[in-house]
Amino acid sequence: SPRKLDSLLHGHSYSGHAVGCAAAVAALDEFEARASSGDGEGTARDGGGSEDGLEKSGLEKSGFDKRGPQRHAALSSLADYLAEADCGPRLPDLWPADLVRELSCHPRAQRVVALGTVLAAELAGEGRGYASDAAAGVVEALGRRGVFARPLGSVVYLMTTPLGTARECRRLAQLLLQALDAAPR
Repeated sequence: SPRKLDSLLHGHSYSGHAVGCAAAVAALDEFEARASSGDGEGTARDGGGSEDGLEKSGLEKSGFDKRGPQRHAALSSLADYLAEADCGPRLPDLWPADLVRELSCHPRAQRVVALGTVLAAELAGEGRGYASDAAAGVVEALGRRGVFARPLGSVVYLMTTPLGTARECRRLAQLLLQALDAAPR
């Protein structure tokens, strides 16, 4: 059927895609190798240093959180858990907070969310719902800049690989700002 609503609109970052799932497994292996290298700087590929911002202490070989579910149950929220200084190394925020804020204040943006490898920008004042093609112009403007993005209704999704860097995410966010300015309304 040519109707968008008849499509399988599965998840965004690598779900439902065999090659993407294999890449995710390889990325998890890489994270584990970096974390268990002893000095926190080794990688599965080359044993060299890390430029992606992972903390240098590495994860313990016995697992991320030796304290177990009892510890989690005692915490009032996930934010409290993540804010604890002794909770171990965490992956860095990939999307730059200054540009996420700038995108959030853009007149064409209704809402912007950055989480993990995904940055989503819901466009303001445009058609709503999955059937809408409101994001198509922004996605086309990104394409002219060499960026593949996923439109879903009035939302533009940018995704990086699990091994993406903050520098790549900064570049993508800057290009999204340019595309928001350049795309027809």
